[in-house]
Amino acid sequence: MTRYYRISVILLLTLAAATPDRTVISSPACSYEEEYFRHRKRGEFAEALESLRAWSIGLDDAASIAANLYRLRELVAYPELTDRALRTLDSIEAAAGPFEKDHADRIRAEQYRIQGDTRRADAIMDALAYLDFSALGPFSDAGDDEYGRASPSGKLPDFIQRATGHAPGDGWFPVAPDRTGTLDFAGLFPMPESPYFYLRRSFAVPRPGEYYLILGTSGRTDLWLDGARIFCDGIEHGFNHDQYFIRVILPPGPHRILLRACGSDRSIRVSFRIASVDGSRVKAQQPGPGGTTTPGTLIEAGYSPAVAALIKMNASDHDSRFLIGYLYYAMGFGNPGGRASEYLSSIPEDHPRCSCARLYLAQGAVDNADRDRLLLQSTAADPGNLESLRERVLLEIERGRIYEAAPLIEKIRRAAPASLRHSELMARLFVRTGPAEEAQRRILALKSSRYPSCGYRLGSLLSLSERDHLQAQQDLEQLLRLNHDDREAYLSLLDCYSMTGNLQRAEELLVQLIHLYPNSVGLRLRCARIIETRVGPGAAIPGLAAALKIAPGNSDVLRSLGLVYHKMGSRNLAIYYINRALALYPGNQWLRRYLEIIRNGKKPPAAPGRQ
Repeated sequence: MTRYYRISVILLLTLAAATPDRTVISSPACSYEEEYFRHRKRGEFAEALESLRAWSIGLDDAASIAANLYRLRELVAYPELTDRALRTLDSIEAAAGPFEKDHADRIRAEQYRIQGDTRRADAIMDALAYLDFSALGPFSDAGDDEYGRASPSGKLPDFIQRATGHAPGDGWFPVAPDRTGTLDFAGLFPMPESPYFYLRRSFAVPRPGEYYLILGTSGRTDLWLDGARIFCDGIEHGFNHDQYFIRVILPPGPHRILLRACGSDRSIRVSFRIASVDGSRVKAQQPGPGGTTTPGTLIEAGYSPAVAALIKMNASDHDSRFLIGYLYYAMGFGNPGGRASEYLSSIPEDHPRCSCARLYLAQGAVDNADRDRLLLQSTAADPGNLESLRERVLLEIERGRIYEAAPLIEKIRRAAPASLRHSELMARLFVRTGPAEEAQRRILALKSSRYPSCGYRLGSLLSLSERDHLQAQQDLEQLLRLNHDDREAYLSLLDCYSMTGNLQRAEELLVQLIHLYPNSVGLRLRCARIIETRVGPGAAIPGLAAALKIAPGNSDVLRSLGLVYHKMGSRNLAIYYINRALALYPGNQWLRRYLEIIRNGKKPPAAPGRQ
């Protein structure tokens, strides 16, 4: 980038500062609800949390309480806000019903993980009793084998009863929820196109009666209970816990669940738990040997009782439609054409919530043109919605349209001079365009602000852009002292340790990360490679064996085991594992040549960067 261009950007920002301010600010609110939305739109998170707390104290309807729990989670934009969020959570939870209390506990566990208190977080999630399963897969909808064919009658596919091993995969394998209560298959396997898995387990409940099977998923899902399909969701959408509440009658005796979970954008996430209809949590028990199954019966499938009751009211007023639309959006149904869209797009331009409705629609948009259009509508409905302006700025910076971004940043500064949003966006702009001195000046100010984590994050981005891994390392270490659950920051720090040759510290960090994220095969593979480099190929085998145990059909693990055994001189084991990897991905020509060469006793080819 030329010096002239950099000077032009600074000059543009200076001229923008001299332009008369014509931004219209939303008028002061008379209620805590309006006060919350005013602070939220200005990016004043601490103040919005306090307004949310005061607003929630007087609430007595479950749907509004459920919505405010989702709003609280959105407000924790910086780790410095976790203590305030926990105090607000206590106030919201005071009037909550049992299922809203479960939601509050998931949020509470998340805040504890950010604070580094994994013991308390794990105890909360254990009490929620998300289930583990046996899994089969991954498969691809792009294929035409028997696993991809639908079951026309909706009954349990016969092949599930007889499947003991096939390609891809290695038969049924156990899979347990991670620390968040989620089964995240993208962390276990390389995902094929349009992936899906089957999940099964047997269980018994303490006593016969009515129960909720509570499901969260990231895409199209079928659920069978005792051999009969009781639920089918044909829509791709985002993941959230406890999206669906499926009410069933469970007689005494053992019961069987089968799930077919499909992917969205090559990602598959699932959560599943059981509760009594009164909200009591149920720890599913393993059935004893023998016993006769009396099939369970479906009563109805829908959403949580609070959300379902609101929808059944079929209210036509815009306030109710906005609330329903927001709940759908927060639950994960904000994708284009999804359930949220019908309600949020119906909010008229003169309604006080129109600007927020258009912002939520924009955040669910996939196409940049749609996102632009919706953000423009949001700021037109309320020019004081600075969060919509911020989204527009981030889009312009991402596309390198600096001259479009600069005036929008100046609007934010004029509208909310005390907010950090202006300084944050200016820092992001100069990280992208230079000069670095301008970025550094603003980053130093952010590090001394009420949210220093923002400064450390942007400081690491600036240093990484300049390949200064030592400085980036220092900023990332500071950031992780404030947020102990920032996976992206951990991975960036790991890269810094590797780039500076500090493999011992990289290995120590990986051991810590595997404890935090035990279902990540990628972390285990990376740790094994570092151990192999530092100690030797034999030392990498325990880590690779542990990875294979949680993901027995992972071709990357099988390939790594084959390569390690070959380096150790164990030719037969090397051939065995490479053959298993090739059975899963026969198109890997480099690995096929490697196998032919070691069979002939020749020197293998150099490994490509990525296979």
